[in-house]
Amino acid sequence: MAVAADKVKPDGLPEALAVAFTAACLDGVGDPEMLALEAGEDTGGHTRAAYVRLARSLGMGRERFRLTLQGARWLTLPEAKAAFADPLVGTRFNRHLARFGCDVGVLHKDRNSGGTSPQPAGGRKIASSATRPGKDTTVAESVAIREERVRADIETLARQQQRARQQGDTVGSVDWSAVRRLIGDAPLPASTAPYPGRASRIRAAGIESLADLLRSILRDAPGAMLSYRIKEEVERQVKGQQPGISRRLPPISSDQVDTALARLAARGEIERLRHGVYRATDEMKGDTADS
Repeated sequence: MAVAADKVKPDGLPEALAVAFTAACLDGVGDPEMLALEAGEDTGGHTRAAYVRLARSLGMGRERFRLTLQGARWLTLPEAKAAFADPLVGTRFNRHLARFGCDVGVLHKDRNSGGTSPQPAGGRKIASSATRPGKDTTVAESVAIREERVRADIETLARQQQRARQQGDTVGSVDWSAVRRLIGDAPLPASTAPYPGRASRIRAAGIESLADLLRSILRDAPGAMLSYRIKEEVERQVKGQQPGISRRLPPISSDQVDTALARLAARGEIERLRHGVYRATDEMKGDTADS
């Protein structure tokens, strides 16, 4: 799926929904770890927390959300409806679908035409149930989800302002750091311990980024690789760069690798053959050959 690069158009509505959903989620979440790092804060766990928060906002369990993000399952129509309504990914979801030439207005209609669900390649069905995804939320649960979302937005705004201040710029009309302190979410300072976070661990190993490491692993692979083999190779290479340090540090998380793989797939650099199986595209290998 060359989502970010806009190089491939999905084949049919189910695939368009899947590609647009992944692109909207990646765009919406961004890179919280890097933003926290640039704002001088602790960098641990922000990306994972952002995806868990988004899954909860969409009414999806963590595993269901993870598989959908990676393209391992079709997005159901109720889940698509929740994504349209979500303040973080809704506008982005609409924009990507429109980019693929989909009639977004039709997807927002509630009328049941009585037709059968489209059959994508491989025989998988896209759900047509009118029920909402996940369990019905109580008022208390709904308020908790909204509060969590607002706190996350305030946290992001405060970090963006802090990063701008460090660059000698002023942005925004509200002191979001003060608001953040007022609601009891004071930032944790960046750890002074050697190589505190996962991103720092990768940099300490002499690797520019996890995405670059994955590109190298998949380019050099003779064929497709299982995701658990990719994760083992990531860990092996990091440990090989810093054998005296890696034993004392927590392993790079499986979710972090999965997210990086999803980003590479969205850019069209790798392709997912089936659940948990990836390989480099000819385009990625071609870029290496030309360089």
